[in-house]
Amino acid sequence: MERVVSEVTNWQLLVSVHLEDNELTEISVPLLLAMFNLETLEIARNRITELPEGLSAHSTLRELGLAQNRIRTLPIAYGSMRSMERLDLAGLALTFPPQDILAYGTENILCYLAAIQQAHSDRICVLSLFDLGTVAPEVLLLDSITTLELDGNRLRVVPEELSALTNLTRLTFNDNKVAEVPIVYARLTALCVLELEGNVVEVLEPELCALTSLAWLAVKGNPIWTPPAAVLKTCLRKEPSRAA
Repeated sequence: MERVVSEVTNWQLLVSVHLEDNELTEISVPLLLAMFNLETLEIARNRITELPEGLSAHSTLRELGLAQNRIRTLPIAYGSMRSMERLDLAGLALTFPPQDILAYGTENILCYLAAIQQAHSDRICVLSLFDLGTVAPEVLLLDSITTLELDGNRLRVVPEELSALTNLTRLTFNDNKVAEVPIVYARLTALCVLELEGNVVEVLEPELCALTSLAWLAVKGNPIWTPPAAVLKTCLRKEPSRAA
């Protein structure tokens, strides 16, 4: 890449760089960051397998064309690229972000990446209103998070693997289509808040109600028939502060 760019006079002033069909296997972050006015970078139809996180530091880049490379994942750091307006991902076999996110375009992709990035830094993961049909495997690896919010998606299942996130104090998946809360969630012994309003849960395992740390259980809008309402009422206590 350096050889191609070095042939251009005043390359630091470039606004648009097109490097399609050059059999590139990587891109030079220091070189691109030195292009202070760069707005468009097209690197389609190369042999790039991995994107460098450092490119997220570029403050003027608005368009990034990645089509038909060998890239499988987007760095979560790209969620901080405030100037980015268009990602061309045509022909990429991406495994992350999930297809539910990719289907809604650049803004949605960047918001999702930013949410995962926040989860790493602040231990709070908010994935509400993303129209998610599943919880991505990458979320299940966020073992240090204390808050996970999945409200307003279209989840039918909340994965049992969430029970491994034992630092969770707050778990919400209101307004989805979930029919069952896995009994293994009883392993979340630090859980203070559990919200599942507006789902289709009929049975709530007594082990969940018996969690000693649980201070707030929100179940309104579910057709729960067991445990009986009188028993369930004992779990409905005053909601603690969000910092709990």
